[in-house]
Amino acid sequence: MDKYLYKLHIKGIQHIGIPTQKYQETLNFYRSLGFETINQENYQGHRVAFLRIHNVMLEVYESETTADATGSIDHIALSVEKVDQLFREMQGVYRLRSTEVEQLPYWKSDIRFFKVEGPNHEVIELCEMLA
Repeated sequence: MDKYLYKLHIKGIQHIGIPTQKYQETLNFYRSLGFETINQENYQGHRVAFLRIHNVMLEVYESETTADATGSIDHIALSVEKVDQLFREMQGVYRLRSTEVEQLPYWKSDIRFFKVEGPNHEVIELCEMLA
């Protein structure tokens, strides 16, 4: 597949993932900047919050293993359509961090996603919100 055809699937940045051992402090910090909590979840005993200001969304989630230093952003998620098709098309072309499309019970319905690794070891999550 022509690599430029991937842009037909990618619709924009969905969220930026920030792991933290200081969950409440992190939420308070971003709220003080004007972010609003738009969704909260509990996944495998860890709290997860999505905060938004204008068109910027953050995913703040509890994690015991964080860098706690510059560069502690865990991933950038891109909103996509047809995540299963995109996963198949990217196999063998990009360095996939996922062996399959995963599904989580976030939001009112689930999300499906997989991860690829960029040239600087950055993690890009390609994520589709299910209707």
